[in-house]
Amino acid sequence: MEAKTTVISARIPVDIAEMVKKTCLQRNISMSNYLTQVITDPQTPTFSKGGTVNNPGIAVNEDLKAILSGLGGLGIGMVVYKLLNAYLPRDKFTEEEIESYSFLGSMACGIGSAFAINKIIKND
Repeated sequence: MEAKTTVISARIPVDIAEMVKKTCLQRNISMSNYLTQVITDPQTPTFSKGGTVNNPGIAVNEDLKAILSGLGGLGIGMVVYKLLNAYLPRDKFTEEEIESYSFLGSMACGIGSAFAINKIIKND
């Protein structure tokens, strides 16, 4: 008769072990049950350094969401500005026109990207 279960082991950092223990205590389940759930079901909620997370991923408050989307929009805007400024043909446009198009293009892309990033970030 074959055994229906087996023991597996792994050496993990102490802080990770503590997170797993906290998660098990908070959910009132054994470590074996929790690890089995994590391995067999990819949708199983995971843990964070502060303890547990009620859903997969990272919850983001409104302030952090605004900061992340603003920085993302700023970064994309800067890239667009640099690209337009470097690659607009100098024989077809004056330096003033290149500067204007670069600025307007970067503003449009930056603002659009900030709104898109803000929409993508989930508030759980």
